Amino acid sequence: MATTETRGAEISPEAAVDQPSPRGPAWLRPAWLPPAWRTAILAGGLAWVASRLAYAIVNVLSWRAGHMSPPPTGQVLTAWARWDTGHYLRIAEGGYGQVPLDNAFFPLYPLLIKIFNYVLPAEYLFSALVVSNLACLAGLVVFYRLTAFELGDTVAQRTVFYLVAFPTAFFLGAAYNASLFLLLAAGTLYALRQQKWWLAGVLAGLASATRVSGILLALPFAYEYLRVCEFQWRRIRWNALWIALVPSGLIAFSLYCWAALGDVLAWSHAQTLWYRALDWPFVALWRTLREALGARYTDGVLGELTIVNLTDFTAGVTFLTLLTLCLVGPWKLRRDQLYIVLYGFAALLLPMSTPATDTRPLISLSRHVLECLPGFMILGRMGANRVFDRLYQMPAIALQVCFLLIFMHYDWIA
Repeated sequence: MATTETRGAEISPEAAVDQPSPRGPAWLRPAWLPPAWRTAILAGGLAWVASRLAYAIVNVLSWRAGHMSPPPTGQVLTAWARWDTGHYLRIAEGGYGQVPLDNAFFPLYPLLIKIFNYVLPAEYLFSALVVSNLACLAGLVVFYRLTAFELGDTVAQRTVFYLVAFPTAFFLGAAYNASLFLLLAAGTLYALRQQKWWLAGVLAGLASATRVSGILLALPFAYEYLRVCEFQWRRIRWNALWIALVPSGLIAFSLYCWAALGDVLAWSHAQTLWYRALDWPFVALWRTLREALGARYTDGVLGELTIVNLTDFTAGVTFLTLLTLCLVGPWKLRRDQLYIVLYGFAALLLPMSTPATDTRPLISLSRHVLECLPGFMILGRMGANRVFDRLYQMPAIALQVCFLLIFMHYDWIA
């Protein structure tokens, strides 16, 4: 059951012929680093640097959009302290039990904030932004490597750029856990492809300590392991037991809730405080469209409820379409790549199956689709068409700037 990246390249005709030589100065190409990873670091790093420069420009000039006085230099970063950020910072500083709503937020990200805060001579918000942005950089590199291994470097370059250009991608740089989860999910999928089952189990366990959706990584783990075994039960070995690590983060958090809060499912019960309830995903999708169409009469065509619901509805339909294109059509993935598709459907359907019961049923779905990695891989394949490439880039970047300004002015977007 051993494999190497060479074997993977032989499986994929695209990857076999699409391997550009590493570029950049010699100090960025250390001899101990494999060429494939050098390319991934350069490509992922370039997308990261470009997006951070864009965010810095918007951050500094955002006060002009509201005709406000510019903030003191030391308070420029406070524009990133919005919405869920407050929960993460409160948990990092004082732990759970202060506000019941906090129990819905998993502990790994605030734990890393606290650890970094011991080292960095700054407030918790700065530590949170450092954690998020370092995780984003590493996540882009790993996601590039995963995509390049499966689809080739040219597709991978478009994929990571399309990801950072996506309208809600600024959450990968905000004080949210989105970038940390991106890193752990992409790392798990890549480890599975390399048949490093122990590493996949560890990374997935950390992912389930970051978001509840981390436990969904058990699905691609089981599928990929069985595929390597050619779906023959007699070929299963003891290393299949590494899958037991996938829910370890969730189990550890549940035990903590039991010991500290007296409720082993405090994280689940907190969902009711956020008006979350189980429902059929397509029912939630229809409710979101209905709310958007209804809100245009009371809230206005460009009102918050209309825009938020239309954004979430569009995100859901778009990524359902992209995942379908993973299976049929000219851009479909190979059978040995279905483990990625399986994860993509699970990552999308989970938030669609737990909608809110208020007027924003699929609230935050346009942010959660950042976890739907195969959707962006298909976008990367579609981007070979120059017309599609231009039609995606300009509107996506324009929307992201608008959404980021809305976010920084403390209005809800995702």
